[in-house]
Amino acid sequence: MKIIMGGFNVKVGEDEDAGMVGSFVLGQRNEQGERLVEWCKESGYVVTNTVFKHHPRNIYMWKSRGDRCQNQVDFIVINERFRNAMQRVRAYPGADCDTIHTLLSAIIRLKLKKIYRKKNVPHLQSKLLKSDSDVKTGFCQNVLDQYNKRSYFDENDEWKFLQNALIKPTKEWIPETESCSKNRWMTKKILDKMDERRLPKNDPGKY
Repeated sequence: MKIIMGGFNVKVGEDEDAGMVGSFVLGQRNEQGERLVEWCKESGYVVTNTVFKHHPRNIYMWKSRGDRCQNQVDFIVINERFRNAMQRVRAYPGADCDTIHTLLSAIIRLKLKKIYRKKNVPHLQSKLLKSDSDVKTGFCQNVLDQYNKRSYFDENDEWKFLQNALIKPTKEWIPETESCSKNRWMTKKILDKMDERRLPKNDPGKY
């Protein structure tokens, strides 16, 4: 969600334009307002405070002395994809903001989606430690060698050492379980191609 807001000092006019500008506006569009509307068209933005219907006093943001002229010159612009997140946009002429402009406020409701990424944890054929004597002997001997290499024991890093002593022999002696699909038509060749396709995902040409 991208929001651009502030005193643009432009008039977008009463002409509804390609859904980027609503019908609840004040004044006639000027040259600067035309530039803002053209930019909204090209970039996909919506002038939100022209979309909601309010009393005229909740639309203008500036008025001349003597209340002779009222202008809508401040805007809140949001990218079109999130236009429904804007619940209400209006001016508050009674707010004391120490400025000649009226306070412009928006209520935004945004629901963020949490993306869960599945972690592919490799499954090891740990049963081989019972069924295959060669794997069992090699694994145990490798773990023993890791311990024999150590000349002293420190209680502070004992757990870290034990962890490393088990990880290295595990990678060398216990193979991973081959992934298989529940669907009969899914083959290992297809799975390999899917993994190959994921690599250049950031490169549209290669993808």
